[in-house]
Amino acid sequence: MPARILDRLTPATLTNRVFAIYTATLLFFVAGGLVAFISYEFRKQIEETQSSSVMLIEVVAQSVQDSVLIGDYDTVKRILDRGVQGSVFATAMFKDTGGASVVARSRTVADSSTPKFIADWVKLRLDDVNRPLSIGGKDYGLLRLEYDANLVAEDLWSITVLVLAIGLVSLIVGLLLIRWALNHWLGGLEKLRKVVQTLGTGSGQTETLVIEGAPAEIQSLVSMFNQTAALVREREGSRAALEQAKLAAEKARHTAEQASLAKSQFLANMSHELRTPMNAILGMLQLLEGTELTDKQRSYTHNTASAARSLLSLLNDILDFSKVEAGKMTLDPRPFRTDQLLRDLSVILSANVGAKTIEVLFDVGTTVPKALVGDDMRLQQVLINLGGNAVKFTDQGEVIIRLRLMSTQGDKALIEFAVQDTGIGIATENQGHIFSGFSQAEASTTRRFGGTGLGLAICQRLVGLMGGTLEVDSVPGKGSNFHFTVPLQIAPPAIGLAAVVQRHPLAAQKALVVDDNPVARALLLTMTRSLGWEVDVADGGPQALEQVQAAQGAGQPYQVIFMDWRMPDWDGWETTRRIRAATPTGSPLILMVSANGRAMMAERTADEQALLNGFLVKPVTASMLLDAVMDAQAASTKAATGVNPAAPQAVHKPKRLDGMRLLVVEDNKINQLVAKGLLKQEGAEVTLADNGQLAVELLTAKPDAFEAVLMDVQMPVMDGYEATRALRTLPVFADLPVIAMTANAMASDREACLAAGMNDHVGKPFELDHLVRTLLHFTGRPGL
Repeated sequence: MPARILDRLTPATLTNRVFAIYTATLLFFVAGGLVAFISYEFRKQIEETQSSSVMLIEVVAQSVQDSVLIGDYDTVKRILDRGVQGSVFATAMFKDTGGASVVARSRTVADSSTPKFIADWVKLRLDDVNRPLSIGGKDYGLLRLEYDANLVAEDLWSITVLVLAIGLVSLIVGLLLIRWALNHWLGGLEKLRKVVQTLGTGSGQTETLVIEGAPAEIQSLVSMFNQTAALVREREGSRAALEQAKLAAEKARHTAEQASLAKSQFLANMSHELRTPMNAILGMLQLLEGTELTDKQRSYTHNTASAARSLLSLLNDILDFSKVEAGKMTLDPRPFRTDQLLRDLSVILSANVGAKTIEVLFDVGTTVPKALVGDDMRLQQVLINLGGNAVKFTDQGEVIIRLRLMSTQGDKALIEFAVQDTGIGIATENQGHIFSGFSQAEASTTRRFGGTGLGLAICQRLVGLMGGTLEVDSVPGKGSNFHFTVPLQIAPPAIGLAAVVQRHPLAAQKALVVDDNPVARALLLTMTRSLGWEVDVADGGPQALEQVQAAQGAGQPYQVIFMDWRMPDWDGWETTRRIRAATPTGSPLILMVSANGRAMMAERTADEQALLNGFLVKPVTASMLLDAVMDAQAASTKAATGVNPAAPQAVHKPKRLDGMRLLVVEDNKINQLVAKGLLKQEGAEVTLADNGQLAVELLTAKPDAFEAVLMDVQMPVMDGYEATRALRTLPVFADLPVIAMTANAMASDREACLAAGMNDHVGKPFELDHLVRTLLHFTGRPGL
């Protein structure tokens, strides 16, 4: 019975039980020892105090005898006062036989923190000391000393606290030592218990159990356990590995199937949804270019088409991201003009600036070749991404796209491209991972600026394919500089220049650049001087007006002024008004070169716009400045004489599809208009059908009416696949060319079209030249 009660009261583990018993035993002996020691110290202190008081009163009695004998109570008072100070007595008193008394009181104050019960205990055990004072057998009075029990108790309490503190420290140290010993010697049992519990569950120890320093009895248990565990682990390992392999294989198969299906569906849907409006945009622009346009309208149309084609290129990369995942992205080198690359880039970046008060500038070294051979679309994609990021993360200052020729070797040129901004910069610790997919410089930038974090990862891969490495130098708060160097082949001078319309030659001009931004001013100065012109600069409107008046007074007036819009003191409009007022009518030509978009230009009044001869949106190149001046001079000459010497020569374009009878099956009305307009420009006779059902009915009614069919795929009522299969079941249409013309442009879509019986596949947005060649090939007509 006592054993059961003890088992319930003590902890469950052996280590804790031994520790509990040891703790109880140690507490018992330590407490008993402390009580005995403190009791002894208390009794000893009382006895020593009582004994010392007898000695003190004798000393005091001897000291006051002479003073009492002659009645000098003042001296007695001083002697008593000295005797009581610093002692354990509260008062010292001498009372003579006549009833007179002298009392001295101690000024020592006991510590109030001493427990009251100790003071009460002292009072019970100390008796005040009395001694009659007799001299020569004559009784002169009584000398009395009264104890200060609080002072005596204070000494006793100090001893008690010290003894208890030493005892407590000793107790804690002893418990820690025994706990460490128990854990070291018996702790292995707990470890063994935990391992035994996991044995056979698949989550136990995979290595042999080792308990260092354990007693021999525990070591024998460990040995037995290790032998048993080895057998269990072998069995469980085989079973778990088999189950894990089955689960992993099933999960991987299911995940792969779902991912492949989701990706295919996403790509197919997005490809069609994005390419359909892009086909309409590019087609309408191509139709617009075939109409009568002014030079400015033609420039707008060309720039819009360039931007749309760049967007289409980006869409192709995004929609076909499986190429990136599989590492199958390739380059398509071809000759291109550096100037045209920057012109197209200017259209896109200037649109990104919006309402921001920043300057986007080109800094092209004079030694950079005019024509190169490389994948200009991929290169433009990288510069668009880097430039777009720079504009997005810059609120003031400038963004500079810089090109430099680093070296040449034969027909190879090493070109450095850099995009530098004065934006928020990137912290050093974040610069290492910004080129990883789905990564931003910091989390806050995603919330503030948006973006997926894919752009820099794609740019780094593209630059790597070109033979370079994309790097960044950045200081937080001061901006970033992304740069890379790639080898490109120098193209022969004639390549890429054949399509350039020959223009009226322009003599060297005397020009003035007016811009308050020192960086923009310096770059415009370099560009205009590269044209062989004499160029001056002004940092604002007042200085510009002074220079214009000075040049006019010297008989060497400026012929061209490039004017910034936003400037302190006078803006570009005010400066232009003052220059016009101070110069003859029609001279000089004033072209506004500003970071503000053309949309803001439209907000100005007609009278204000009439002050200018031209308007350019930064960033600009030297050739863009030259073209703008030539257009302005041509417009001025035409206004004066009615003849435009800069106008391009009319070119007769043959109709390559003259008389070809085509059926276009398309449900989108805008795409119908685009296809019909472009094909009619080539001389084709076009009939439209809104869906596959109408096309089958039309062809069945007139089997010989058409030479070829351009078939969309996704349509209501009857899609292109079903319509083609229906036609192929009829012998009369076995040889009729049916060409898919669809926004579904993936490889799988092409295979599906061919499987349905179509002859070929042309993806939207289509290139007219490619479509014409395809029609000529399948209809058997000779190409022009």
